[in-house]
Amino acid sequence: MLLLLLLAAGAWQSVDALVLLLRHRVPLSVLWGGGTGVLVAALAVSSALAVVALLRQFRFARRGSTLARWWAVRAALYLVVLSAVVQLAWLQPFHLLQTRILGGVLAGTFAVLLLAGGTLARRVPRRPRSVLDLALLNMCVVALCGEVGLRAWARHSTSPLFAPASADAAAMVARWRLQPDGGGPGFPVNSRGCMDEEFVSGTPEAPVVVTIGDSFSASIVPHHFHFTTVAERALPGVSVHNVGMSAIGPREYEYLLHNEVLSLTPQLVVVDLFIGNDLTAPLGDATEAEPPLRSWLDREEVLLLRVPRLLAGADPAPRPAASGVAFAGELDEAVLVRLYPWLGDPLVEIESMKTPQYLRLEAHRALGACGPVPPAWPAIFATLRRMAASCAEQGAGFAVLLIPDEFQVEDELWRQVVAALPNERLDRDLPQRVLTTFCQEQGLPCLDLLPRLRAVEPLSDGQRHLYARNDTHWNRRGNAEAGAALAEFVAPLLAAGSR
Repeated sequence: MLLLLLLAAGAWQSVDALVLLLRHRVPLSVLWGGGTGVLVAALAVSSALAVVALLRQFRFARRGSTLARWWAVRAALYLVVLSAVVQLAWLQPFHLLQTRILGGVLAGTFAVLLLAGGTLARRVPRRPRSVLDLALLNMCVVALCGEVGLRAWARHSTSPLFAPASADAAAMVARWRLQPDGGGPGFPVNSRGCMDEEFVSGTPEAPVVVTIGDSFSASIVPHHFHFTTVAERALPGVSVHNVGMSAIGPREYEYLLHNEVLSLTPQLVVVDLFIGNDLTAPLGDATEAEPPLRSWLDREEVLLLRVPRLLAGADPAPRPAASGVAFAGELDEAVLVRLYPWLGDPLVEIESMKTPQYLRLEAHRALGACGPVPPAWPAIFATLRRMAASCAEQGAGFAVLLIPDEFQVEDELWRQVVAALPNERLDRDLPQRVLTTFCQEQGLPCLDLLPRLRAVEPLSDGQRHLYARNDTHWNRRGNAEAGAALAEFVAPLLAAGSR
């Protein structure tokens, strides 16, 4: 009976994963390319094999015999543990879609073992087969018991060693915050883990502007060329603080506003919205609706992996900032250009991704931001309203900076994106129209950088080269344009706020 239940569950998992993949084949083919077709074929074969094995086992059960005994149950355990290892090693961060597809393929593999297990076993001598079986069983038992034991201990422990790495805003900020000693030449990291000099609090005589952003804040260009530094140089007497970390979004921006930014007494807060993954990032903290498998298949949640890393001091969570932490100070512009030649000539930049991979990424983002299925606009609007209200309560201004994706700026890249999505209706400027309209209705100052970046004169090859090559982030040219625009945008807002 147990074997029948396992086979029935496997058959259902394979068919369910196949239907799911076919339902989402268009966006997935953009993201995974030709691999999507391979997965469809693998799941189709797995589904057929799982159904055949189920029917065969059912016939054997009706005769009062079995196709396999406990070795099949042990084999199922080994395959489940093996698939968990694959997920933890290569399929991170956790996505339920990947797990469901992997489970469908796993069910087909289990069916093959049942259908051909006897034949395969007879080809392997009994002693090596028994040794392998015992070793696998012991490893599985040790791994499962170890993880369960650590979780039982963690439930009653107050040690930070067992603090859950849940994917809420606080955990994401902690996970991606830079290390105070992690800067390089020209890339200072202050005691708060941001790419900037040490922050100071604002005063009426020395006003402070704070920008909050993602990897555009944790920049790929040295601090001297970053758009906040460019703006600061154009605003005498004003400090422009660069608060942000990679891989965060609007949810984390609101967290940073309440927990770190407002305490700096800023006269103005500018939230940087990237017309890319900021529109599709999680906007609510973890709830009970989270997939139950996440805690077992997310590398940051499995204690057997997390605790040793914490003990070894290799966890990405930040260490407490010490007073007077040293950072990599400013270097002369000429020295920086010698260190990083691409700063002087974008035509010599080295690509961050291979062109096909980058095109798939941009097509995926274009589909999410400009396609027929809109982002979660109501939740994004609610986040911005709350941030604006919090700033108003503290007497600070609030503004929005819209950072376009490269496909919106470079015409040739846009043509390639459209060609990669021949059956999709894309509206290239839709996100900016939606967000600027919202800001106008709410009375929020909004700087849309898209018109300015499109107005930049192309270089000799016909491209504007405001983004690093096959990268989603601004290079020196892009940061220079954004910094100048930010200074022009901020100056009248500061003047109005001082009256």
